[in-house]
Amino acid sequence: MICLQLQIQEEEELAMRVMRTRQSATVSSSGSKSPSEDIAADPRTVANGFTSPALIQNLTPGTPQISPNDEIKAGFKRIANHVRSGEIPIGEDTPVPALDKNWIEGNSKEYFGRFHDTWPILHGPSYVTMDTSLLVSVSIAMISCWLRSPDEFEDVVLQLHESLMSAFSDWIANPRSRHEYDEPWPFETYQAILMNIIFAFYHGNEKLVSKASLLRGTFVVALREAEFFNSDNAAEQQRVHYPGTFVPWLMTIRDRWKRLIVSLFKIDTYLSIARFQAPTLFREEIDLTMPATYSLWNAYGLNIFFKRITLEPTDRSNFKLSEVIANPNTPAKPLLLFEDIHLALCGLLPAIWNQTQIVRRSTEAGRSTQNSTSSLAWQLEAWKADIERVKHQCCHAAEVGEFPFTAYIGDYDEDPARAKALAISNIKCLISECLMTYHLQGLQLYADPRMINSVAMASIVSPDHEAGKVEELYSTPSPFFVNASLISKQMSPKPNPSIQHLI
Repeated sequence: MICLQLQIQEEEELAMRVMRTRQSATVSSSGSKSPSEDIAADPRTVANGFTSPALIQNLTPGTPQISPNDEIKAGFKRIANHVRSGEIPIGEDTPVPALDKNWIEGNSKEYFGRFHDTWPILHGPSYVTMDTSLLVSVSIAMISCWLRSPDEFEDVVLQLHESLMSAFSDWIANPRSRHEYDEPWPFETYQAILMNIIFAFYHGNEKLVSKASLLRGTFVVALREAEFFNSDNAAEQQRVHYPGTFVPWLMTIRDRWKRLIVSLFKIDTYLSIARFQAPTLFREEIDLTMPATYSLWNAYGLNIFFKRITLEPTDRSNFKLSEVIANPNTPAKPLLLFEDIHLALCGLLPAIWNQTQIVRRSTEAGRSTQNSTSSLAWQLEAWKADIERVKHQCCHAAEVGEFPFTAYIGDYDEDPARAKALAISNIKCLISECLMTYHLQGLQLYADPRMINSVAMASIVSPDHEAGKVEELYSTPSPFFVNASLISKQMSPKPNPSIQHLI
């Protein structure tokens, strides 16, 4: 403990030295109001593309200097030490210290530019560093730095990540009774936990993914105990702790709850597939109506919000998401977006996993089984047809500016061409994600991935001719391989061992 305190003291002294060299530190705003563009316009940013948290002017002779990257690393180490020592409590919305504001604020671009589109957990338009929990803000900076330069920041990022994961695990291991939840849900802590679970999956390190898988399970159980998945409880939380009648405020509070559940459902499916496990969260538990569109969730400015809300398909709020994604012939079909179809594909995992276990056990025992593959196969193909249908609708709607294409417009209303290009890019990524999940589920339905993995692992130590047989088996890339590789590369700066291991 003494060593840890000395290390913390050294980091704080280093940070204070940086503060003394800073005469002024400002972050200018570009034409865009999104966090991903807030740091782009300052001409004093450093040449390698990193925004300098410390803009040093008029240095006195002999003043020690520190590079922007070293300041970021020192900040990560200091916060990791504070998390380990308990000085940063979990479950409380600890604000970002003034000492860390500039470097944390200057490192959010990659998060909102690359991570946020796939995992829109946070409400970008209302994100302000000083008003957001330190746990969330530092997780954003951690993910951004790793996406931007994994080799440069790998060590300090993993040091912080492992400190956070251990602290989250300890905190969840001491849950409160559901009768003690008179206070608001620790929502930003929930968001930080989910962001770190997702980060571990995309990083792909076996140890990190294993910890994330365990934390995912306890996290789901803790949320069940708090009755977090219950829409009536969510409405009560909003009425008591976040009262008001202002439409943007109400939508933000309501949809951040929905999006946390949806993102947890997605990563639970991914981890379960990658680890050959049964899912922890089931679609029947998703007691919420269909979320607002990506476009409304990313309306930067009240004028933009009220303009876009008139284009919103209001009927989406009349359908329970769990019912929509369980029925390929849902009455909500005209309102479906790629995100909804993807959740429907994720929702098939429990039935596919059960079928796989039944077939394996029956085969081992030499028994015949009732084949329910055809029903699951029909559902897979029905949802795949919807992917194609919505894709064609988007192609047509892009020319005339109609739904569903308008559901994917994010920032840059002042630059329609750029907004359209980014929306098309977002749509392509979502299509890839849907197809990847479709192929993964199909692989599990028609084969036994656990057995395939065992054969592949055995080939490493098998004779050359046996290895040759396995190599011949996989010599032709399958659609599954192509799409799984694509989604692995989509956001991560490195190949994802979790996906490669499954392939």
